[in-house]
Amino acid sequence: SGDITTTQLVIRRDGDERAPYFDPYPKDTYDAYTGDKIFINVGYGGSEPTSVVWYKDDESILGFNKPYEKFTAVFTNGSAIISDAELEHSGRYTVQIFNDFGRVEASTRIQVSERTDLVIVEPLPRKTYLEPGKDLNLSITLTASIRSPEDIVVSLGHSSRGIYEDLTEHIIYKLTEISPDDGMDSDVKYWTLNLILPHPFSQASGDLTLSVGDTYSGDISTTELIIEQEGRGPFLDPLPRSVEVHPGEEVLISTNTQGPGPITIRWYMKTPGSPEYSEVVADEKYKIHANGSLSISDFQEENGGSYRLEIANRDGDSTVEIQVNVVEKLADLLIERPLPKVTQLSPGEFLTLNTSITTDISTEEEDDISLTLIHTARGIKQDLTKHISHDIILKDLDEVNGIRLWKVGIVLPLPFSQASGDLSLIVKDKHSSDETSTRLVIRNGWGRYGPFLDPLVPDFITVYVGEDVVFNTEVKGNELLAEEWYKWDRQRGYVKLTDRSKYDIHTNGSLTIPKARIEDSGDYMIEIKDRFGNVAGEIIQVVVVERSDLEIIKPLPKLTNLTLGKDLLLGVKVHTGFATDEDDFTLSLEHSLMGIVEGIPSEHFTYEISRVFDVDFTKQAWNIEVVVSHPFSDLGHLILSIGDTHSGAITTTQLVVGGVDVLEEPTIGPLPDSIPFYPGENVLIDVSVKGSAPIKITWYKEESGRYETITSDDKFTVHPNGSLSILEAQREDEGRY
Repeated sequence: SGDITTTQLVIRRDGDERAPYFDPYPKDTYDAYTGDKIFINVGYGGSEPTSVVWYKDDESILGFNKPYEKFTAVFTNGSAIISDAELEHSGRYTVQIFNDFGRVEASTRIQVSERTDLVIVEPLPRKTYLEPGKDLNLSITLTASIRSPEDIVVSLGHSSRGIYEDLTEHIIYKLTEISPDDGMDSDVKYWTLNLILPHPFSQASGDLTLSVGDTYSGDISTTELIIEQEGRGPFLDPLPRSVEVHPGEEVLISTNTQGPGPITIRWYMKTPGSPEYSEVVADEKYKIHANGSLSISDFQEENGGSYRLEIANRDGDSTVEIQVNVVEKLADLLIERPLPKVTQLSPGEFLTLNTSITTDISTEEEDDISLTLIHTARGIKQDLTKHISHDIILKDLDEVNGIRLWKVGIVLPLPFSQASGDLSLIVKDKHSSDETSTRLVIRNGWGRYGPFLDPLVPDFITVYVGEDVVFNTEVKGNELLAEEWYKWDRQRGYVKLTDRSKYDIHTNGSLTIPKARIEDSGDYMIEIKDRFGNVAGEIIQVVVVERSDLEIIKPLPKLTNLTLGKDLLLGVKVHTGFATDEDDFTLSLEHSLMGIVEGIPSEHFTYEISRVFDVDFTKQAWNIEVVVSHPFSDLGHLILSIGDTHSGAITTTQLVVGGVDVLEEPTIGPLPDSIPFYPGENVLIDVSVKGSAPIKITWYKEESGRYETITSDDKFTVHPNGSLSILEAQREDEGRY
């Protein structure tokens, strides 16, 4: 083995003459998702004058303090900032610093991955059965663009007979990144969320809603919790009946065993020509999951046939047969003739694009093919699909290979064709898609710049009913003729805005819609022209929503223990309307004792507000953390008031200060992710449990997809500090604890 360490040697010249040097040095790599801000921190010194030059993949991207539009990067003091990361920003970046006495360079690699929404891909079962007195174990699989489990927010709610209860504070959960199996998308991150709801909170039948979110998106999964009675045999939920699979794919016969454990699981198969069922043995091809599901990799025609699943427990057994059929794989849609790398267009021209595609023979009609056209410029994307007209014509049929050849023609009319940028054409049929792109360049005559907006208007604006909609921009260019605003109408297309009593169009091109109404929602477009025939335009979607009052969904606890001389941390969760921004919040704190209410000055507390995810198209969820540094000397109540632009709510907590016995919630100290051992060794899972006595400590081990309670005996010992020791551990003791 080996290791290395480096240092930069700087030879200091006589007097003030110094060669350039880095301080600090840039990191070796930067990982980011699309939309992230990347800051490449670089510092340097040396005798002035000093020059700085950046390169991307050995291509110069200009010098010190000069932004390079293609990469949306700004360079200051040697550092590089990418304000809105895109996939094209991935690559190797090199910075060179030189003066009259020498030159140094350093490199770093940036990897930008596509951000994906959080999606639960393996949800909770429709029904979950639990024995009386047991803790509840739930598990889901999700995809999310996060860097660590701390980026995820999990909540659990219980609903029964119209009464809702938030159980989030009682749950214990762990998020673990997993490697994608065959058939999963290798470009996204997969995570398994294992959750425990301990007794007695797990003992109420009803509907459970598990909500999982990151800072950009979220998803929910529900299950009906049923507290089962003794003597119930095992059953399957959902119940599989038949599966279709293409040759070479991985097939998952998905189910979930339910019922009192332990449950034995056995799979059998009968292929065509076989008179009897034979038991399936788990190996590289066949994988039997703990919940009863069966995976078969590289499925071929000889693997088709009937499969039988048998499950049993101490109270009974259950059997189900599943037919797995092999179907011919369809050919994917392919773009045979892509768009040119660059498309040049004169001012005032319509844009015409032509391509050809091949599809599977099952794609018989033009209506089976859909087109999407996306325009990207300066990091802003716009969907132009609804503005195009197109022809899709069948040119040839290859019955031998089972494919059809189609010709595709697209026309993008004025003014949408007049914005330089990147165009991406996405073509889809019923089961596959392909993409081609071109860079659109508008030829501006006589060396003059065409008209443009500065700043650019946003793609999307959300306001509440009664608020003003403001498109704040300024039209710039040479010898402008006119700027016009339009609103999209389904029957008439874009209709010019002429009602000055309803729309306030400013001389700089900005537009204001006073006291917006629901019917003001829609797509708006500004079109600007100059006398040379150059035309430009932008489209903005406006959504006007009804006001929704602020609601505290996770209030302050009833009691809060305060240690004199230390800061106090408070946390709540609220729902607001969809158009509320972080800057719209106002917070105030008051202290109440014996009927006397005293306001806490704002300089004595700070707070942070972060959006968790959208509840739906009318509500958002927010986390609010408050740190109070006010030196309390009395008992009493804290009153936290939270408001947005039109509503508010309060939540209170009773303070208990030093010398008073307050129940402190138990906490578990550092827990190792994994422990290797040799057979016959004594294993100690060393943790530290803290909290107000008495504390009940229970350890569990996963058996057949369920967590079973561990009791202290000759083999297992649960220590008072929470640690667990296993005497002479063997292979059967491996697993998840």
